[in-house]
Amino acid sequence: MDLTKKSIFRIITSCALCCAAMSFQSCGGDGPDSPEPEPTPVPTPTPTPAESSELRIMSFNIRTKTDSDTGDKSWDSRKPAIVSMIKDQLPDVICGQEFNTPQRPYMKEELPEYAMIEIPGTGSTGGNDVLMYRKDRFELVESGYFWLSDTPDTPSKSFSVGDNKYHCTVWATLKDKLSDTEFVAMGTHFPVRTNSSYDNNAYIEARLKSAELCLARMRGIAGNDKMCFLMGDMNQAWKTSKGEDNADGQRILGTIKAWMKEARTEVKDNTPPGVTSYNSYGSGAMNPNRIIDHIFYRNAEGIDFTTITKSYNNIRYISDHYPIMLRVKLPVAEK
Repeated sequence: MDLTKKSIFRIITSCALCCAAMSFQSCGGDGPDSPEPEPTPVPTPTPTPAESSELRIMSFNIRTKTDSDTGDKSWDSRKPAIVSMIKDQLPDVICGQEFNTPQRPYMKEELPEYAMIEIPGTGSTGGNDVLMYRKDRFELVESGYFWLSDTPDTPSKSFSVGDNKYHCTVWATLKDKLSDTEFVAMGTHFPVRTNSSYDNNAYIEARLKSAELCLARMRGIAGNDKMCFLMGDMNQAWKTSKGEDNADGQRILGTIKAWMKEARTEVKDNTPPGVTSYNSYGSGAMNPNRIIDHIFYRNAEGIDFTTITKSYNNIRYISDHYPIMLRVKLPVAEK
């Protein structure tokens, strides 16, 4: 094909214009098919006194180690799942019940990020309450324990009940290392009748006295103004199996609620409908009289409450109780 000088000039001019147009489109990033510009990194803001952080408080009856539990119910089957649950839920404080002597070393070894407060002389005859807290986040200010009995500062069985088991309460004042905010966590396990030959009224009165004793001790430790939490397996429900008010529950739990707030009713409850805290490994009906694990709090702003029903390590029931957890806002104190 013969090209004149005029034709060659036209071709060169057209190519130059096309290249210029393409260059303009790609540089500006405004073309319809061009990628979004990379966002400018935003630095993480430094917390200020006006902000709050979250505090996660858990109560959990892990079910004592016993030869009567076999298969998925056995401690050897459940213990890795319990550790997985804690690592997944990341509680800051755990008030645990039924941590007996063979179970405690495993929990300490598998959860080295937590310190464990134990009650001397317990772990085999009852009173298996412990309190665990995150060592990286909190400083232990003081701690203590007492027996649910007429002689609370001396190892002794619970009031006038039929069995000889110890029932105890363990507590700690903790200080958040970032904010210097202090709070009190207290975990307990009220007596329950395990043999029908025992007088049931004695256990009802023992639970009432236990509530009164825990509340009196809490008021002495925390005063009126300090943030505090009282929780545990209280072996007492607000309702009967039919969902009616339980007079004993109203009297016993109401003693605590007169001074503290109850998590389930005070904040958003994420618990699935019909789920109770005592699950009996899936045996029997989940009636309201099985809601026997409770968290009470004072001088805190609640976020939500959850009964943790999730399976872990393919174990449907990691205990015969579900863990329960309250989240609250932790104010950041001014330096």
